[in-house]
Amino acid sequence: MKKSSKIFVVLLFFFPIFLFSQCADEQNIYKFSFNGEKYEIVKEMRTWENAAQCAVERGGYLVEINSKEEQDTIYKAIFAAGIPKNYTQVPDGGGTAYIWIGATDKEKEGKWIWDGKNQGKGINFWTGQGTSGAGNGQIINNSYVNWGGASTGTFHEPDNYNNSQNAAAIALDGWPLGSTLLGSPGEWNDINENNTLYYIIEIDNNSGVLENEFKKNPIFSFNSFSNNCIISNLQQNSQISLFDFLGNNILNYYNKNTNPEVSLDLKSVSSGLYFVLIKGKTNNNYFYKFFKN
Repeated sequence: MKKSSKIFVVLLFFFPIFLFSQCADEQNIYKFSFNGEKYEIVKEMRTWENAAQCAVERGGYLVEINSKEEQDTIYKAIFAAGIPKNYTQVPDGGGTAYIWIGATDKEKEGKWIWDGKNQGKGINFWTGQGTSGAGNGQIINNSYVNWGGASTGTFHEPDNYNNSQNAAAIALDGWPLGSTLLGSPGEWNDINENNTLYYIIEIDNNSGVLENEFKKNPIFSFNSFSNNCIISNLQQNSQISLFDFLGNNILNYYNKNTNPEVSLDLKSVSSGLYFVLIKGKTNNNYFYKFFKN
């Protein structure tokens, strides 16, 4: 194979790596703060599950809204981010545009929890359906809720329309479109989680919370002075592979022991761009890139 062809093949092979390591383009992110927390509105279309995955990769979770002040701040930020109220239309949401938040009842129908990391667990804040559904909905532990109809004093949502609505989103207009019969701008609706929408990430400033989350994934760093790759939070039986820019496999390391941290000496490796692939025992793949001077 010619060198140019080999480079082309390698670029195709590693193209998903860049997507994985950069799940959202910084140019499409609007950042703001509220009450010591950081928020990111990501103007890229994703399903609820994929949005939650990107939120975790960025060190946070799909937003959890716990007060009217937080709700109002977020709603104002949506329009400050330059998002038109008709940027998309959701057919099962009355034809209105929405933005994903971290509430879901996909683990148990009617039991709404804040699960912005998509882990199957979270704080239960609402149970049942609004008047558009069974009408048996109730707030749990005096939690803040803003389901459709909240401004009128009667919750119409959630209703699990067509038995396929398991994720919550903020509406950018009233619904059904052209009215506020079931909900007003800024209120929440349950819609099908496979809709593709923009989404909101919340990032805690509590470093302890993030540290606990990071312990689930490998942490990679390259020390340019010692020329060592340091990888921590490794699982037992995970494999580390190093590739150069042309796709040549330079090094392999198999972590047979329970040692959670490994240091790899790269003094003999030439200068250039390198890629690291870590395969975990749970079949999860983690990709990293670095440049060695």
